[in-house]
Amino acid sequence: MAGLTFVTGAPRSGTGLLAERLAAGPGRRCVPQPVPLVLSGLKQAFLARQSAPAQPTVYPLSDQQYATYTSPAEFTNFLEKEIPNREDWIHWLGSMDGYSGQYTRPAAPLNGVEAMLGRSPLEALSGYLAANYMTSDAVNSIVWKETFAEEFVPGLLAAGHHCLVIVRDPRDSIASQFAGKGEQFVGGRRPLLFVCRQWRKSALFALAMNDTPGFHTVRYESLVRNPISTLCDRLPSEIAPDAEAIRAADCTPRNSSFSQAGSGSTQTIGRHKAHLDVGTNAFIEAICGAEMNALGYETSMTLAERKIVIERGCHGASVGRPELSHYVWNDSRREEELSRLHAIQQPDCSFSPKAFLFKHAYDRLRTAGNAR
Repeated sequence: MAGLTFVTGAPRSGTGLLAERLAAGPGRRCVPQPVPLVLSGLKQAFLARQSAPAQPTVYPLSDQQYATYTSPAEFTNFLEKEIPNREDWIHWLGSMDGYSGQYTRPAAPLNGVEAMLGRSPLEALSGYLAANYMTSDAVNSIVWKETFAEEFVPGLLAAGHHCLVIVRDPRDSIASQFAGKGEQFVGGRRPLLFVCRQWRKSALFALAMNDTPGFHTVRYESLVRNPISTLCDRLPSEIAPDAEAIRAADCTPRNSSFSQAGSGSTQTIGRHKAHLDVGTNAFIEAICGAEMNALGYETSMTLAERKIVIERGCHGASVGRPELSHYVWNDSRREEELSRLHAIQQPDCSFSPKAFLFKHAYDRLRTAGNAR
């Protein structure tokens, strides 16, 4: 399908804002989270094919680090070659009936299923979105937004689509999940280690793929400070939005966790200082600091200080989320993070896919001011 742009990133990082901005202007339609459980179902099918252990299958769109690691290349190969059957598609589409995480739902959810048969997953989904959301001559392109879905980016790029990952200061992203009205948007509170590793997943994909044709990284802070420069001036003309439409939309209230100023406001930058305690902010920087440095975010801790914080740990109880009990802080999680920190700092360490996903991302982390 021509005219498909995919947006993803960690929750509360500005995925919705970016998708709306990209869809500004005539001929474009923003389609937020139309098939989240279909993506989960596809990942579960891949994990079953791989005979994966129990942990990754519980939360299939995981951080992909350590116990939840799966090869990005193998998953992309699955997406290119697998042919789901009719029962699979009906089950995945039907599973979203009443699901609050599906933000866009067609009038007839099974419309287009027959045309999906005999096609690879991404080809079938592209056709499904076109059949349900490009229903008038006035719409010639779709901006499709999902969260947690970075592992679908390589396959979509290979199919010729543009993909954008949005990153935000992880402290602000997590503050927007943990404080204010955050739970209204993301559900019950997840363990701190889980949300840190999910943010790292976005960062690692951004670092690894930033030179890939069709791929674009957008920083939330740049988007809210200067959306026209960030999008209209820097993105290719085929996906760059209409500047006048962006100007007209700038005052629209967003789904902020804290105020009606909303996610389109610069007031959302640095909110972690008021909404997260010192210990939580320090833990986030200790866990995410390497990626923060590589993406240009300000950090204050040395590697030695990060090590002290990791050794001390955090209180990451998975309240109401038993499926995420793996992320409760313990000696095993501490050793994983200490080993990862050591691998970034020491020149004699070898690349570990389970810790860094991509060799290119690992190399960038080691040369981004993290060896100190």
